[in-house]
Amino acid sequence: MVRQLAHRADGGPPPESSLLAGGPAAGADPLAVGEELMALFAARSAARGLLRLWTGDLAGADEDLTAVVTRIRGGLRLRYPGQALGYLAETAFRLGRWDEGPGSR
Repeated sequence: MVRQLAHRADGGPPPESSLLAGGPAAGADPLAVGEELMALFAARSAARGLLRLWTGDLAGADEDLTAVVTRIRGGLRLRYPGQALGYLAETAFRLGRWDEGPGSR
């Protein structure tokens, strides 16, 4: 991750990392993949979303964190679900979508 941040600080795109790439699709059935494995991929996606948020890739952060929150709402139990939820809220705020959330009506 540090190497990715360094590349972003130099203005170049981050190198692809096998640590942050891949994983099941957002709509994948946790029973088919295995809940423990799905939680691992979700935690990795949350970390990638946070990294993207920190480096200014708001669209990428939104994509990753929304996928994680969708899995949480679908019943996936993560050790720290608040991280994905909180950073998705920050991403939405930075994108100017603060009032579009489900609780805003």
